[in-house]
Amino acid sequence: MLRIAQSVGLDLERLKADMASPEVDEHIAVSSSLAKTLGFTGTPSFVIGTQALFGYVPQAELEEMVRGAREGTAP
Repeated sequence: MLRIAQSVGLDLERLKADMASPEVDEHIAVSSSLAKTLGFTGTPSFVIGTQALFGYVPQAELEEMVRGAREGTAP
């Protein structure tokens, strides 16, 4: 990961410091807890409206589900 970050011009010392920050640790802990609560066991995983989706979902299907959730017509 660090080689890729360097190859795209990121400041590696800043990246390492940011990765070690308490804020990043807290964000990861909250995200992990939420994923566990929702039953996520891998990626990709999505929540659209009240539905949780696991694994690959074609883009057209995702767009339709988002549209339904926004319009209030999703199952």
